[in-house]
Amino acid sequence: MSQIPQLMSGRALEHGISLMVDHGGKSSKKMHVISQANADVADGSALNNSTDETALASYTIPKNTLVAGSTIRIRAAGILSAHATGNATIQLKLDTSDTAIGSAESIATTGSTGSLNANDIYDFDSLIQVRTAGSSGTAVGVTNFSFETPTTAGEHSLKPSFTLDTTKDNIVQITGEFAAANAGNTLVNGIFVVDVVNPST
Repeated sequence: MSQIPQLMSGRALEHGISLMVDHGGKSSKKMHVISQANADVADGSALNNSTDETALASYTIPKNTLVAGSTIRIRAAGILSAHATGNATIQLKLDTSDTAIGSAESIATTGSTGSLNANDIYDFDSLIQVRTAGSSGTAVGVTNFSFETPTTAGEHSLKPSFTLDTTKDNIVQITGEFAAANAGNTLVNGIFVVDVVNPST
């Protein structure tokens, strides 16, 4: 079986499991499952009164963890707890830790959304599949997302092949950005769970 790097610097995953799963059939192959690599246990930092793109939640996947066939599952949700004026943009991003947040690869985005109201909720359910590993690795993704406005409810986004350097730390992020700074605008991420599954040979 292939060796799967630990996700938590050699320590056991908190609230996680690691096991070999026989998927049945005639094949002798099994999957090495690393479950719940991250689950935030508190709300993220609030974003308000700013037009800077800001990480609402993030998790770093250590370098050399991902291999060809790895999958990353992200579930995130948050709330526009207060809204005074202007549009807001929520994005799911994945890129190396040395990439500036504004330049990081966008997996899915709500776009600059208007017609917002206080207590509108956003939700991302995404699956990213690594196709090739290495410094020029590649991945694809699919995301279902919503932001409680008429223009973005229940949308789907397919992310075509993009470069993913698996030899470096990679950061999964939910980012938020307001079109106008106002002390009455507040975004808070409440749920952020990342699962990583690596195949075995």
